[in-house]
Amino acid sequence: MTKTTELLNIECALELLEQVLVRFGDEDQRQLTQRRLAIRKSLLSANDLLRIALQLLSTPENLSMKDFVARKRAMLQDIRLAARRTYEAGHLLIGVDLSTPPPAGGLD
Repeated sequence: MTKTTELLNIECALELLEQVLVRFGDEDQRQLTQRRLAIRKSLLSANDLLRIALQLLSTPENLSMKDFVARKRAMLQDIRLAARRTYEAGHLLIGVDLSTPPPAGGLD
């Protein structure tokens, strides 16, 4: 299979992102500041989404319906994980502690 420009660009972006993650370190999350943890979660989410895009671009067109549905379900789980990381990163950036329940009146 000949790779399209889009596939090559996404693969390049993934390689660069993985280099940033390596330099950023895989420190103990309890020792990371909220800002660094938010950045790390954002980068991981971007990595997840790029991998999903790569899968979408490289999905064979002749999949059986069963394989197609299984692949889409797996990608949906990956999208949920990426969305969750992004959500957590946003809360970390605004200073919301996700380990404690929200106040009864909400987060105004």
